[in-house]
Amino acid sequence: MVQAQKVMTALLEMNHSLNELGHAGLFIRLWDYDVITQANLGRQRFAESEVGLYKSVAIINRINRFSGTNWKAVARKFEKDNNGKFPDNVGASIYISCVDSVKARFEIADILSELGNGRAYSNRPRYWLDFGNSKHTGQVLLSTIGKIRQPNSEKYETVASLPWLRMNLANCLNSPKWMTIHRVVPLPKPWKSRTCLSIPHWCRWVVRCYGACSVTV
Repeated sequence: MVQAQKVMTALLEMNHSLNELGHAGLFIRLWDYDVITQANLGRQRFAESEVGLYKSVAIINRINRFSGTNWKAVARKFEKDNNGKFPDNVGASIYISCVDSVKARFEIADILSELGNGRAYSNRPRYWLDFGNSKHTGQVLLSTIGKIRQPNSEKYETVASLPWLRMNLANCLNSPKWMTIHRVVPLPKPWKSRTCLSIPHWCRWVVRCYGACSVTV
């Protein structure tokens, strides 16, 4: 699984660079309801004193103390409640997901689709960046949430929208190649349940890497 704190470290460095260039920088809200356990200490850069804390809280507290930022942690799942309502402070311009299942990606896609159909506020959802990995490979997909008007350019051919990530995932899962190999070759359960992004050799056409940006997970 792509580790959220490594992504957050990269965003912190990006934020510093933006500040040095006179930009206001980034405001990050990290969603993660997992709790730190002893098993996390050896591979996820958590301290013994952080065991029992929510990962989102530990990561954000560490970043804020280090850099003086006022980023926020949300210790709950990024999903609607039982009444179908969005969680508070769900709005953002750019979303980054570091999850380990197709189901979680579909749930995020549903929320972002609804948010994208709302009014054009300043924090209207614009981009969704998704990270995924298998044992030996990793990939990034970037989608626009609706159409985004681009400036005219004589050097580049700009586009107002990028392929919607949910459609790519659905197409990949329904691919005849995926279905055939999935039946013939029994995959280890943890690997099989990850995501179709874990099979780049069979669905390489679905992997589109356009760059990097900021986060709400």
